[in-house]
Amino acid sequence: MRRLTSAASLFVGNPDTVYRQIMDFYDEVGGFGHLVLVGRTGYMNHVETEKSIKLFSKEVLPRLRAIAPVTMG
Repeated sequence: MRRLTSAASLFVGNPDTVYRQIMDFYDEVGGFGHLVLVGRTGYMNHVETEKSIKLFSKEVLPRLRAIAPVTMG
């Protein structure tokens, strides 16, 4: 998991940590227009997955809406 998080292929942790990881990735790649969320990984069950997605939508997503998407052309 450490390899995936250091490669910005996986963002894990509490909402503040996930937000920082996403913003670090955003800065490193020069921004992006879309971010795709895969809300379930590993051995998470349905209840855990639902809780994680709700937490992301409540605590992380509102902060991400404040950044400007990068557009081509």
